[in-house]
Amino acid sequence: MQLIGQKVGTYNIINKTLLSLLLIIILEGCSVDSKTHKLIRHAEEIAMELPDSALRVVQSIDPESVRGRHDRAHYKLVVAEAHYYNRLAVDRDTIAQPLFDYYIESDNHAERARALYQHALVMQSEGENARAMFSLMEAEKSLEHLDNPRLSGLVHRTMGDIYGAECLHKNALEEYQITANYFDKAELPIHSAYATYDIAIIYNRMRDFEAAIK
Repeated sequence: MQLIGQKVGTYNIINKTLLSLLLIIILEGCSVDSKTHKLIRHAEEIAMELPDSALRVVQSIDPESVRGRHDRAHYKLVVAEAHYYNRLAVDRDTIAQPLFDYYIESDNHAERARALYQHALVMQSEGENARAMFSLMEAEKSLEHLDNPRLSGLVHRTMGDIYGAECLHKNALEEYQITANYFDKAELPIHSAYATYDIAIIYNRMRDFEAAIK
């Protein structure tokens, strides 16, 4: 009986050890090391002001080192924005679509709005306006939870561009007017000026020349 008890105790110790090792492997396999995490955050913070530097940072990261569904999606979001601010194309299959697939069900509204905006831009560039508009509308839903007038302005401006391309002038006019208001709120005078120009173009297409001049 004593021998059996010793064996049972040994098995319990072995099982606990194996369980602990398995837990460590799982945790390490689903996390990003601190250096990579800092690089991603750094690229995210400087993307708008120093886009070329942000692009070099994300290019220095081995994608295989980014683990976990959210970490991979967040990394792809930063990659997309680094390309966007450098006016470079974002790959549909490896970046844009995975962003949509992950963030469409996410309740992280700050990242969701940015990701779906990036997806919309790629869809728009490929002529898939219906899919682009869907992503923009979903981004708008997330923006209702946020105070980000700049991104709201960008989303509505892109909606206006799509409506304009489809000759839906009244819809485009409404979106550009909303755009101008958001850019005014964000204190972005150059963006506001472009929105005003877009409004004038739409009035011109509608042959309302008096309103276009104003």
